[in-house]
Amino acid sequence: MKRVLLAILMAAAGPAMSQSAADYLQAFSGEWYSFDRARAQNGGVCRVDLTTEPMGNALVAKAENCGAGMDLLGAWGIVDGQIAMLSDDQRVLALMGGNQVRMTGDDLSSRRSLILERRQPSGFVVSLQQAIKSQNCLYIGYTADCSNKEDVSPLLSAKADAQVHLQTATRVNLREQPRRDAPVSLVLDRLTKADATECLTATDGIWCKVTVGETSGWLARNAIRQKKWAVTTFELSGS
Repeated sequence: MKRVLLAILMAAAGPAMSQSAADYLQAFSGEWYSFDRARAQNGGVCRVDLTTEPMGNALVAKAENCGAGMDLLGAWGIVDGQIAMLSDDQRVLALMGGNQVRMTGDDLSSRRSLILERRQPSGFVVSLQQAIKSQNCLYIGYTADCSNKEDVSPLLSAKADAQVHLQTATRVNLREQPRRDAPVSLVLDRLTKADATECLTATDGIWCKVTVGETSGWLARNAIRQKKWAVTTFELSGS
């Protein structure tokens, strides 16, 4: 298993690099949360605290109410330009990319994708919540029909060996990671069929990992139409 070589130890390479690494670590330190139901333990939300306290060649990390791999978390650092979640003996558990509001990546220990977010909701999340509350409806694409809340459980049960069939309800971006700033791999037309192998819960709704042809990526289920109506971009498909 790859061991971590932290940027905080790069001071010998020059003051500019050291300052850059220190700023990077400081920007990503603090509390993060996973709202993925599969990770929640003890009836709470999975909380991760990335501290600035040294621990050998790494920094101390703490996890509370976390399972599915994150219960092994004990340290963190930087590997190959990515935020690395580490065990106490500094084995890499997950490699994360993203921004100071949301990090995404693959949990190598549980083989489940991971979304970590700050507690403070983004501007998009606030707008989405306000739209749902105002209309009391999450519209299906461009229709006047409300999405069925009972569809959520089947979506979250998606697995590689138990795929869930989807159909897009709008024209939607297929992204490389479950983040709205992630690069777009494909733009899917309305009524495109896809099979989901994994779906995660985040503050901005459900994200599903799908394969279309030979391209895999992530679909955000929730969007805002004309800055007013909260909509779903895909629904369950019968086949």
